[in-house]
Amino acid sequence: MKITFENAGSASLGAGVATFGQVFLPGQLPSGAGLVTQFGQTSGFVQIEVKSRYADGSVKMAVLAVERPALVAGATVDIIPIRADVDSCEDSQLLEFLIP
Repeated sequence: MKITFENAGSASLGAGVATFGQVFLPGQLPSGAGLVTQFGQTSGFVQIEVKSRYADGSVKMAVLAVERPALVAGATVDIIPIRADVDSCEDSQLLEFLIP
């Protein structure tokens, strides 16, 4: 999965948080797993609000909130979500993203 952000405007767009719904295949995002993002040499955290699960407990549909980098007018950036073990993330890093 790849997420593309585009600034179609004529002015710069500051960094922020983007939210959207995402459907997953069975087993693609197991119970207890999380997501981080990678864009260039930068990584970020993903907040996941699970809306439904498959019988095996994996996520079926969720609302994702991802950090969006600043974009100059006309620029695009691809962000790659990567599955991560939530327990390996430090709580302070998670809170930094979740509570601006």
